[in-house]
Amino acid sequence: MKLAASITRWIPLAIVAFAAVAAVTLLQLDKIVNETLYSYGLVFSEDWAVPYWSTIRTALAMLGLIIVVAGLILASTFFLKPGKKNGVAEENGSLKDKHWNTYKLSDGSTIKIKTVLKGVKRLNTYTADGKPIYSVKADNVVEVVDAPRQLMKTNQESQDS
Repeated sequence: MKLAASITRWIPLAIVAFAAVAAVTLLQLDKIVNETLYSYGLVFSEDWAVPYWSTIRTALAMLGLIIVVAGLILASTFFLKPGKKNGVAEENGSLKDKHWNTYKLSDGSTIKIKTVLKGVKRLNTYTADGKPIYSVKADNVVEVVDAPRQLMKTNQESQDS
């Protein structure tokens, strides 16, 4: 994914380079017509000159426009940050440490709680200091680490219920 994004980022630069080479080639062709062919006996006539001039000017204008647009796209990919409406949440940490919080309860039990993020959406509202406000969907996973013996259910009680 990163390779594709990196390659895509350089495509406008390649377009600028190709368009510049095409423009230089057209100017070289114009030089051949205006200098070399006259030495071989080319006779000037508005019948061929006007369409020639129109064609070469149009081609150079289009190549110039391509260079400008590709340059703007290239500049925007390097200098503008993409505006994402919704983000992708990632959990950090090792496999053993998945952001568990451990609590010792007043009844003597010890539990661990982890929040599992299901989705995040940035709203079109902001705090007083300009920070964006997010809506979060999450589940809490609770694991009992330890419980006093008097709170535990016996095997007989488990079979009865």
